[in-house]
Amino acid sequence: EYGKKTGNHGKIEYEIISEKGPDHDKYFVAQVLCNDKILAKGSGKSKKHAEMRGRKSSTRKYEIKDV
Repeated sequence: EYGKKTGNHGKIEYEIISEKGPDHDKYFVAQVLCNDKILAKGSGKSKKHAEMRGRKSSTRKYEIKDV
């Protein structure tokens, strides 16, 4: 979707950039990248939740319909 909006047809990737807290109560921060450009960041209690929040943030930032 980012590619359609901006003409940048790169691969979307997610990267966990921070992990804090004890094993039973972790907190993660993920960033969303396209062609090595950071589109957005998200955080949450699981890696997947952090990635999803990052994706949502990027879709709002670039006014893209989330699928």
